[in-house]
Amino acid sequence: MGKYDLSKITPHITIHVGEYIKDNLDVLDMTAEELSAMTGIQSHVINDIIKGRCDITLEESALIGEAFGVSTELFYNLHCH
Repeated sequence: MGKYDLSKITPHITIHVGEYIKDNLDVLDMTAEELSAMTGIQSHVINDIIKGRCDITLEESALIGEAFGVSTELFYNLHCH
Protein backbone atom coordinates (compact mmCIF):
# COMPACT_ATOMS: atom_id res chain seq x y z
CA MET A 1 0.00 0.00 0.00
CA GLY A 2 1.19 3.51 -0.78
CA LYS A 3 1.69 6.47 1.47
CA TYR A 4 -2.04 7.13 1.87
CA ASP A 5 -4.79 4.73 2.89
CA LEU A 6 -7.53 5.64 0.42
CA SER A 7 -10.03 3.34 2.13
CA LYS A 8 -10.37 5.90 4.93
CA ILE A 9 -11.27 8.80 2.65
CA THR A 10 -14.87 9.93 2.63
CA PRO A 11 -15.87 11.17 -0.81
CA HIS A 12 -17.03 14.75 -1.08
CA ILE A 13 -20.47 14.65 -2.62
CA THR A 14 -21.83 17.84 -4.09
CA ILE A 15 -25.33 18.53 -5.24
CA HIS A 16 -26.61 21.34 -7.39
CA VAL A 17 -28.26 24.14 -5.47
CA GLY A 18 -31.42 23.55 -7.49
CA GLU A 19 -31.61 19.97 -6.26
CA TYR A 20 -31.31 21.20 -2.68
CA ILE A 21 -34.09 23.74 -3.24
CA LYS A 22 -36.32 21.11 -4.88
CA ASP A 23 -35.72 18.69 -1.98
CA ASN A 24 -36.67 21.39 0.53
CA LEU A 25 -39.78 22.30 -1.43
CA ASP A 26 -40.81 18.64 -1.43
CA VAL A 27 -40.23 18.27 2.32
CA LEU A 28 -42.19 21.43 3.05
CA ASP A 29 -44.92 20.46 0.55
CA MET A 30 -44.37 23.82 -1.12
CA THR A 31 -44.37 24.83 -4.78
CA ALA A 32 -41.94 27.04 -6.63
CA GLU A 33 -44.79 29.53 -7.00
CA GLU A 34 -45.26 29.64 -3.21
CA LEU A 35 -41.52 30.14 -2.73
CA SER A 36 -41.69 32.89 -5.32
CA ALA A 37 -44.44 34.65 -3.37
CA MET A 38 -42.39 34.38 -0.16
CA THR A 39 -39.15 35.63 -1.67
CA GLY A 40 -40.17 37.98 -4.47
CA ILE A 41 -38.06 35.96 -6.91
CA GLN A 42 -39.95 35.30 -10.12
CA SER A 43 -41.21 31.70 -10.27
CA HIS A 44 -39.62 31.08 -13.68
CA VAL A 45 -36.23 32.03 -12.17
CA ILE A 46 -36.76 29.61 -9.28
CA ASN A 47 -37.72 26.88 -11.75
CA ASP A 48 -34.65 27.64 -13.88
CA ILE A 49 -32.42 27.36 -10.78
CA ILE A 50 -34.09 24.06 -9.82
CA LYS A 51 -33.59 22.68 -13.33
CA GLY A 52 -29.98 23.88 -13.47
CA ARG A 53 -30.60 26.29 -16.32
CA CYS A 54 -29.27 29.29 -14.41
CA ASP A 55 -27.07 30.00 -11.43
CA ILE A 56 -28.27 31.40 -8.13
CA THR A 57 -27.20 34.92 -7.23
CA LEU A 58 -26.06 36.04 -3.80
CA GLU A 59 -29.30 38.02 -3.40
CA GLU A 60 -31.41 35.00 -4.35
CA SER A 61 -29.36 32.88 -1.93
CA ALA A 62 -30.20 35.31 0.87
CA LEU A 63 -33.91 35.38 0.05
CA ILE A 64 -34.29 31.61 -0.31
CA GLY A 65 -32.12 30.98 2.74
CA GLU A 66 -34.35 33.26 4.78
CA ALA A 67 -37.47 31.49 3.48
CA PHE A 68 -36.04 28.08 4.45
CA GLY A 69 -34.50 29.32 7.70
CA VAL A 70 -30.91 28.59 6.66
CA SER A 71 -27.90 30.75 5.99
CA THR A 72 -27.19 32.58 2.76
CA GLU A 73 -23.78 30.93 2.76
CA LEU A 74 -25.28 27.45 2.52
CA PHE A 75 -26.98 28.21 -0.78
CA TYR A 76 -24.15 30.25 -2.18
CA ASN A 77 -21.59 27.59 -1.24
CA LEU A 78 -23.67 24.97 -3.04
CA HIS A 79 -23.56 27.21 -6.07
CA CYS A 80 -19.79 27.74 -5.87
CA HIS A 81 -18.95 24.05 -5.57
